[in-house]
Amino acid sequence: KRIYSKYFCVQTNAVYLIRKYQHLSRSKYKIHNILAVYYRNKLVTKYGIFVGKNTKIDIGLNLPHPNNIILGDGVSIGKDCVIYQGVTLGGKNRGDYEKNNYPSIGDKCVLFSGAKVLGKVLVANNNVIGANSIILRDTIENAVYVGIPGKMIHKDI
Repeated sequence: KRIYSKYFCVQTNAVYLIRKYQHLSRSKYKIHNILAVYYRNKLVTKYGIFVGKNTKIDIGLNLPHPNNIILGDGVSIGKDCVIYQGVTLGGKNRGDYEKNNYPSIGDKCVLFSGAKVLGKVLVANNNVIGANSIILRDTIENAVYVGIPGKMIHKDI
């Protein structure tokens, strides 16, 4: 008898695969690297999620709809963040990998579907990024951002 809903199991599986992939890809053993490639391929084929092996993800990541999510190699994500489908966190230009120009997401942020955070951007704590918004500049805490490019529409949420 299943205690949890199917929805809960799907999101937990995606986060589990991300954690397993990142842990195994940092290992020095060849068998662990082979298993890491297996988990990465499973993430891409089953969920359409790409995660760089150097992405820093803190505890409490929540993926309610784990589809088509791209987390670049130098991205860092804080505690208790919620990321919906179609979100892209990555570099703005070619060569950003060498310069480490990747976004940093603060604690307790919510990124709704289709949001893009590009370049060396700091999304502060307790922010909400609206659907299909593009964030190209640093944000302030406790605010809601929407639009292209993202503009603050509400503060102190």
